[in-house]
Amino acid sequence: MNKGRKIMAMILHLLVIGGVAFSVLNLMFGWLGNMGKTEILKLLEYYTIDSNLFLAFTSLLMVIGEIVALATKKSCKFLTVLQLIAVTGTTITAVITVAYLGPNQVASWEKLYDFGSHLYLHAVIPVLAIAAFIIDNKPRLGWPFAFLGILTPVIYGAVMVPLINFGTGFVDHYGFMTIKQDKIWENIAWIGGMLVGAFLVALILVLLHNIGSRKGENVQPVEEPKLVEEPKPVEEPQPVEEPAPVEEPKPVEEPKSEEEAKPADEAPKDEKAKPVARPRARIGVRTYHISKQRASGRWQIKLANSEKVIRVFATQAEAIAYAKGLVESQGGSYRIHSVKGKIRR
Repeated sequence: MNKGRKIMAMILHLLVIGGVAFSVLNLMFGWLGNMGKTEILKLLEYYTIDSNLFLAFTSLLMVIGEIVALATKKSCKFLTVLQLIAVTGTTITAVITVAYLGPNQVASWEKLYDFGSHLYLHAVIPVLAIAAFIIDNKPRLGWPFAFLGILTPVIYGAVMVPLINFGTGFVDHYGFMTIKQDKIWENIAWIGGMLVGAFLVALILVLLHNIGSRKGENVQPVEEPKLVEEPKPVEEPQPVEEPAPVEEPKPVEEPKSEEEAKPADEAPKDEKAKPVARPRARIGVRTYHISKQRASGRWQIKLANSEKVIRVFATQAEAIAYAKGLVESQGGSYRIHSVKGKIRR
């Protein structure tokens, strides 16, 4: 939403309201110009007065709508369509004045653009209304809305033609509404020309209104998407190499006694040779470590200097009992680690 456009359109709407009010009051009381005083009911016979009064009413609604739009940043599409109908009506007034009434009533040019009122009703106010409709180009209107532009001449004709042609005292001020006196083809030509002309005027106004307007109502600026860093590829865990098996220490041979160290030929001759008994090889001492696993909270048994777990138990008591059994059957000893890792026993 362009705040500057809204404010400018509001100013133009206020000028339209003031211009219509001044012109109609001047025609009623004869303040300026040479038109004299005219009764209000007599003024309502003119399409110019009716279309301008309707425009002033819609301009008042638009001023209220502009204030609401500035506060809420939302425009009312219904008011914009209503404004299109009203602006089309006064534009038709301006076009008929220049294209038909002026050339066919040469003596009345001064009357058509009398400075007191008609200059504003026939020219100035329609121009201000068109400018306001173009400047405030929100919300956007589709071209089918141009068909609504025919409403003001259709409603005026539906009311005034019967009043003029059936002896109610109303006068045809434009010369083409007395259908009884004209031929049928002439009536068809006038009616068709007015409808087509009103549609074309409204269509041009819609196209001018949509110039520079984004499609859709209350379009918010699109934020540029933030760049998302691509996730770094997760490195696959490398297989853990199993520790090489720890070779058990070879049994240390006990030193031979001096008698055994002597060669056999030095043995006393009177003694019979006896077989030398070889000492039993000592098996490496096994030490079983009992510790608690941090991840699972269970108790494991491993050999010293080995990463291979012999067995896992739910409780420390079960692990100790199993370790005792290993010591009794395999020999060695066992060590108990506390929860913090220190050897408790």
